[in-house]
Amino acid sequence: MKLPRKYISVLVAVQYIPQTLAATSSSSKIDRHALISRFNPIRTSSNPSTPLQVGNGNFAFGTDITGLQTFLPFNTLSSWGWKNDSLPAGVTENDIEAYKGVSWLNHGRPVQYDFGGGNPIEQWLISNPNRVNLGRVGLAFIDENGAGVLNVTEDELVNAKQSLDLWTGIITSTFSFRGTPVTVKVASADSTDTIGIQLDSSLVDTGQLGIFIDFPWCDGTAKFSAPFVGRYDVPANHTTTLEASNPTRAAVRHTLDAATFVTTVNGDPFSVQRLDPVAHRYLVTSHSKASKGQLSLAVAFGLSEQKDARSANEVFRESERVWEDYWSKNGFVDVLTGSADSRAEELQRRIILSRYLIRVNEAGDTPPQEVSTVLYYSVVLLHLMRCGEIVRSREQWLGRSTSTLGIRQNADEIASSSTGKSTPASKPHPWLTRMTSKKIPHGLVHPSQTPQANRFSSLLVEMYFWHSIHWALWNNWDILNRSSSIYSRFLTSSLARSQIQQGWPSGARWPKMTDPSGRSSPGEINNLLIWQQPHPLVFAEYEYRSFPTRETLEKWESVVRETANWMAVFAWFNETTRAYDLGPPMFVVSEDTSPNVTQNPAFELAYWRFGLGIAEKWMNAMEQDVPQLWLDVKNNLAKLPVDNGTYMVYEGIEKNFWDDPEFTSDHPALVGLHGWLPPTEGLDLAIAKATAAKVWTHWNATDFWGWDYPMLAMSATRNGETDRAIEWLLDPLYQFDDVGMPIGGVRVPTPYFPGSGSFLLAIAMMAAGWDGSEGEAPGFPDGWNVRFENINKAL
Repeated sequence: MKLPRKYISVLVAVQYIPQTLAATSSSSKIDRHALISRFNPIRTSSNPSTPLQVGNGNFAFGTDITGLQTFLPFNTLSSWGWKNDSLPAGVTENDIEAYKGVSWLNHGRPVQYDFGGGNPIEQWLISNPNRVNLGRVGLAFIDENGAGVLNVTEDELVNAKQSLDLWTGIITSTFSFRGTPVTVKVASADSTDTIGIQLDSSLVDTGQLGIFIDFPWCDGTAKFSAPFVGRYDVPANHTTTLEASNPTRAAVRHTLDAATFVTTVNGDPFSVQRLDPVAHRYLVTSHSKASKGQLSLAVAFGLSEQKDARSANEVFRESERVWEDYWSKNGFVDVLTGSADSRAEELQRRIILSRYLIRVNEAGDTPPQEVSTVLYYSVVLLHLMRCGEIVRSREQWLGRSTSTLGIRQNADEIASSSTGKSTPASKPHPWLTRMTSKKIPHGLVHPSQTPQANRFSSLLVEMYFWHSIHWALWNNWDILNRSSSIYSRFLTSSLARSQIQQGWPSGARWPKMTDPSGRSSPGEINNLLIWQQPHPLVFAEYEYRSFPTRETLEKWESVVRETANWMAVFAWFNETTRAYDLGPPMFVVSEDTSPNVTQNPAFELAYWRFGLGIAEKWMNAMEQDVPQLWLDVKNNLAKLPVDNGTYMVYEGIEKNFWDDPEFTSDHPALVGLHGWLPPTEGLDLAIAKATAAKVWTHWNATDFWGWDYPMLAMSATRNGETDRAIEWLLDPLYQFDDVGMPIGGVRVPTPYFPGSGSFLLAIAMMAAGWDGSEGEAPGFPDGWNVRFENINKAL
């Protein structure tokens, strides 16, 4: 039977919509609540790998089947919960401050990098800071004869059921224990890092049910012990103290080395006691005989006692309000209603659950680490303003070859002189200006001097594109604006990296892996990767498309200018070919080529030209002169390398690279030439399509992971292969579990959230289209009925 032609209705909500939203009106409106509620996750037992979560974008709490962390020690982590380990034996702060990497030649110019400085200092920098699990909160089942807390297993629960109401962000767990029903509700506040808990059971009245709070030791020796963080078997390594206890309020101070965190409990009248003088577990039980079988508590986490902590009821009401607002406004895509394709159900499920988890885990103030909650089931977005007084800058603390206060001042001068005036983007963030000579104890990590960590616990600037660009297309500007300011905040340190440390004549070189100060983490790939450089230009362009005002132009002016300046000076003019080359040394997107022979990689050349084009338009819009070097480089970049009718990973790569697993087992960035990127000057669409087709047949698909699949889908979409686009988004190796967690696959742990962010980007592009696309929902084949509201077109 011939499938019906797709029917598309694009709806416009009453709220303000940015100028460039391509939309038409329709007589019907999507019933968002009904569609979202259809995919409320339900479990009947705990999953040992992935929890159900509540959170606010800067804080997350993972739960087992009980709605708390009773049987599985899932984590409670935050954007501010970090600590440093003690320095290695024989290493002093002066040694750390004297750390210096190697110098490599770049076309005859020595460039100082942040790697190769030697261990144990470099390894300490890689391993620190380490994230602190703020505490485990679970149910305590108490013997009816007062013999203490029972050792209960999950198997003893009967008729266990757990559900997450996506519309409100509230998890409800029900079960029976020894014949008595129990209901547990939990939610996260949005404005504070607090969970609300409500227990309903007659066991509360009899004193047989309460909650426990336990505190683990955390250090940098086991960063990849997913999915749990911390150890509960070394109580002598840290201390806890019960403070400020009264019938409705208590606080526990947890100290690890020199770092201190405080957990505040308030709510219905309760009693609190330490269960063991050595262990760090506390028991909270109802203190009121008039509880009527209910105990409501709010548990707040912070660096100090929460004097104005919310009540549990306030937490639940705030969660309801914030989540309803999130779901009701901004972008929405319905691919299920009226679609004839049986795969629409699963695609819709992934859309809804990805939107929830991205809001819980990646709606914070700075870029996530690459795997976000992958190891920690919490956000890793460093909340800059929550950590109090900053007493020493990150640069002064680590003291790399460029990390002195003088370099910070010199970089500020560069930032100011680059435009001839002082701009908001050229000034250091306020917390970077509050410097004293005081030293930070090794145990305490403030956001301005967080030492470098590895890819799973650092801020990944190159992955920020996949984590966050989708917010622009889904019109979540309130969320995107929280983190996109990292480019103005990181401008000073990026200018210093470029011009003072590495000796480039101008521009800002953005880091790959960093911390809240914008510093670059040690590592060869970290220092030689370049595809993150044009990212801020794309973020700026999307914002200007939605808000085409002078204010937007000025907001991004310094970032755009200094980004393009470095892109221009990094390109090397080849006297023989009379063209500008990229590299060597450099790493490509896939990070699998030799940096010292990698020259003129196809994707990076196209992205360079595309980015410089955005910068040129920016200066024109500001009625300012476009630097001649920008134009020279953009117009005279080396041609994309071609061999036998397909593009090559880089110029000069071995002819048989298509059959060499060394080059075909990582990110297939060649398909990004026409998909992720729009057509760029010099791109041959026929060759681009042939290249994509060959990637599909020659790349090692079993090694695809995360954002590879949406990138392949966007390529198929632009190339008119809409059936193939759907296949990529539903590929058997590209999985999302029962609660929507993106499975990491063979390469990275689960969940791997770049897979979610890129998925939402692809969905928006396929639904609303892109510049130059024709027809309605151009990324979907026949048989799909696609409706969307408030989705912006892709570039």
